[in-house]
Amino acid sequence: MIFFKDHILDYMLDTCLDKLPFEFLCSKGIQRLIDYDNRKKTEYLDTLEIYLRNEMNISKTAEELFIHRSSLLKRLDRIAGLTGDDLSNSDTRLYYRILFRLLRRSGKLENQLIGA
Repeated sequence: MIFFKDHILDYMLDTCLDKLPFEFLCSKGIQRLIDYDNRKKTEYLDTLEIYLRNEMNISKTAEELFIHRSSLLKRLDRIAGLTGDDLSNSDTRLYYRILFRLLRRSGKLENQLIGA
């Protein structure tokens, strides 16, 4: 059986994308991160998404990314510097998690072409 409650978040996100251009929903910090990734061929946006998906667990995130913990910590410092946001703030993390869902739904996460 399919229940609306199981799809409410997707419905809300689709409705949001229908009413507002994605660029209005994307913070300047995330746009800087995407631009940096595109210029420098880094994967900071992916790192941030995986880190949040793993509930900020350094060990799990480093393992999933196949990098050393210290490398992950350096990346996270660079991400914080680029975005200007504090990931210890639960509202910031919620915003980013929603934004990643919007990026996926809009197809922009795969090619990181926000504003292009």
